[in-house]
Amino acid sequence: TDFISSDFHLVFGKGVVKQHNKEARYFGTELIPIGSSCLDALKKESNIAKTKKIVNLPPGKKVILYTTSFLWQNSFYISNYPPFSDNLFWLTQKAIIDILGKNSELAVIVKLHPNLSYKAAPLEDYVREKKYNNFRFIRNGCNFTSLLPLADVIVIDMPSTTLLQALITKKP
Repeated sequence: TDFISSDFHLVFGKGVVKQHNKEARYFGTELIPIGSSCLDALKKESNIAKTKKIVNLPPGKKVILYTTSFLWQNSFYISNYPPFSDNLFWLTQKAIIDILGKNSELAVIVKLHPNLSYKAAPLEDYVREKKYNNFRFIRNGCNFTSLLPLADVIVIDMPSTTLLQALITKKP
């Protein structure tokens, strides 16, 4: 959909050009690989002391960073077939929470999607209902990339830019 109305589209790299060039040409859009200063910055060592203080993790536990997407709440008017289902996505999120919650030896940071135009999925309520005690929730105040250095493992329920950012770390 981004190619429909643009003459030029800046992309992360040659792999993205290769992946999407056919569709872009169909709409007369030229793809220009420019890289990403954000992804380049992730390769550098960051100061994580401030982030650790915000998250308040228990010492000595493996840290799972679970980043979520938001529920579309019936407002996604352009989609693929089959259309995106908030109900099915919610079931996926609950399944991930259940697996992580049953492993109390893990410290789980749940990075909620920061878009305030959408209500957050009721993950915090679900965690309280299930009495899982190993979760920390963050919506704003810390971005995903500042949490990456804390993680031993990264879980992503909806591949997006967060997937590219996670791949830079080489963490599972």
